[in-house]
Amino acid sequence: MENREAHEDSFHEIETPETRIKMIDQMEILREQQKTLSEEMAQQSRSFKLLSEEAAKAPQNEEIKAEIINLNGDIKAKNDQIATLGKQILDFVIASHDELDKSDIVQAVSEMRAQLNEKCFELEVKAADNRIIQEQLTEKTSLCEDLQEEVANLKQQLSDALELGDINSVTCHMQQSSQSPNKNEEKVIEAQAFEIEELKLKAAELSELNEQLEIRNKKLAEESSYAKELASAAAIELKALSEEIARLMNHNERLAADLAAVQKSSVTTPRGKTGNLRNGRRESVSKRKEQENSLMELKRELTVSKEREVSFEAALIEKIQREAELQRTVEESKQREAYLENELANMWGLVAKLRSQGAANSGLSDSVSETRIEHFGT
Repeated sequence: MENREAHEDSFHEIETPETRIKMIDQMEILREQQKTLSEEMAQQSRSFKLLSEEAAKAPQNEEIKAEIINLNGDIKAKNDQIATLGKQILDFVIASHDELDKSDIVQAVSEMRAQLNEKCFELEVKAADNRIIQEQLTEKTSLCEDLQEEVANLKQQLSDALELGDINSVTCHMQQSSQSPNKNEEKVIEAQAFEIEELKLKAAELSELNEQLEIRNKKLAEESSYAKELASAAAIELKALSEEIARLMNHNERLAADLAAVQKSSVTTPRGKTGNLRNGRRESVSKRKEQENSLMELKRELTVSKEREVSFEAALIEKIQREAELQRTVEESKQREAYLENELANMWGLVAKLRSQGAANSGLSDSVSETRIEHFGT
């Protein structure tokens, strides 16, 4: 009986390396597939960022929008595939825990630690990008405030220009001078009346344009405030993710230390010359059960860490999308700023023209008054 048990143990020792090699090969294939999908998803994320910047510059381009939608769907599909492969790897590890070597678990922990370090670096880069975007939004907000002050000054100058060319006083002079029989004066008065009507229309258009500019400035200020809130929320989430990554790294280091302790305790002690063979086997079985329990606990910890890593990858994709939205908001603010500057330049031209026409009207009124005085004097 004892010889047969010894033969079975020796056969198990012969069979175990082949099984372990197959298991390691299968796990390496799954890991390579997961690594390839991660690289493809990172490349697609960069393409998504570039397309988002192009869409912000050309918001009317439907082809770019369609490409962004398709690329977003591909990124989500790749993320689902990566999560599926991760689950397959974990299920494979848990299902084959009796044959799995402890060194594989140590290697898995090391790889996960390297991946977490890479994710931490990416989050730091995203945080720096968000700080730059927040500074740009602050600059745009200050520019909007300057534009609002300039519009207020322009309204005051427009009011002064309209007071300079008082339409009622010019009309009164026209009615008084209409009694004169001079035909040349009547032609001049008709021309002045036509110019006054044009001035009325331009003044109405200028007032309407002023109201539109105020509405646009208000909308731009609201959008800048919303973009600031988005940037602040993104910064808070990035800080929380960084803290979670640091906590997971510390937890993985503790897992590695536990694995080292398990490996150290798994070394079998030499049997005494007078010891009982059957009692030694019972002790070996009990030690093996304790080691299996500790291995199962470590594998459960690895499962939780892998799931958190998948959630971090999803959070990174969401950060990329939010960054693209912030970039589009900044580009739209730039376009609206250019439009407002153009409109302000046009308004300055109209004010200058109104001033010159108001001065001409004042000179004409003085000449008409002098003509009437000379006529009554003769």
